[in-house]
Amino acid sequence: MAHVGEFISWLHSHNWDEFPEFTFPGDIPGWCTPQMGAMLNYAVSECLDDGESYLELGSFCGRSLVAALSNNDAHAEVIDPQNLKVADKDSAFFWNRTVDDNGLRDRITLHRTTYQSLVDDLPTIGVFLVDGDHSSGQTYEAVTKLQRYLSNNTIVIFDDYLIYGGHGQSVHPDHDVEMQWPVKRDVDRWTMENCHNVVPNAHTPWGTSQLIVHFKR
Repeated sequence: MAHVGEFISWLHSHNWDEFPEFTFPGDIPGWCTPQMGAMLNYAVSECLDDGESYLELGSFCGRSLVAALSNNDAHAEVIDPQNLKVADKDSAFFWNRTVDDNGLRDRITLHRTTYQSLVDDLPTIGVFLVDGDHSSGQTYEAVTKLQRYLSNNTIVIFDDYLIYGGHGQSVHPDHDVEMQWPVKRDVDRWTMENCHNVVPNAHTPWGTSQLIVHFKR
C-alpha cells in the first residue's frame, strides 16, 4: 500500500504560496505547474510501496510524467491515445522526445488507447494521476473502470478539478452535459458512491486545481 499518511503530512506541511517547485528539464509543452510537479515527484519517489506502479491517465507531451519519474526508479503505466496536436505535430512526437531525452523509455509501459478501449491488465497502482478527457462523464467512467487496479491507500490526484467545460465536449453517452465543472461533478459523484473507500484530503490552488483523494480498500 502507498504511504498515503506520509504524503498528506508532507503536503500539509507546506504553505500553498511557498510550495516546493519542480524544475522541468527543457521546454516540455503542457500545463503541469512546478508545484504540481513537486507534488507528483514526492508522491512517486517517497510514497510508492514495493511492487506498486504510477498510473497516468492522460500524459500529453510527458511533462507531468518527467516530474513523477525524476530521481527515482519507479515504473509508470500511461494510458493516452496521443491524438492531440501541438502546432503541426501529434502530441506523440513530443511525448516520445520527452521520454527519450530523459532516459525513461525502459520504465514506462504506454497503452496508446483510451480507457474505454484498454484491454491490457495493469499492475497494482499506488499513485494515480487522472488527467484525461475532461468532458462530462469521462472522469467518472474512467476511474470507475480503473479503480480495480488501485492498491489499498492509493494516492489519487484529479487534475483540473475546477476546469470549465463549456461547449464542444465529448460527453460520455451515459451522462448529461455539465457546462460549469464537469470534472468536479464526476469526481464528487465517484467519491460519494465510494464514501467508505475514499477520503478527499486536499484541494490545491494551482492552475484549475487538483483534488487529492485517499483510496482505501
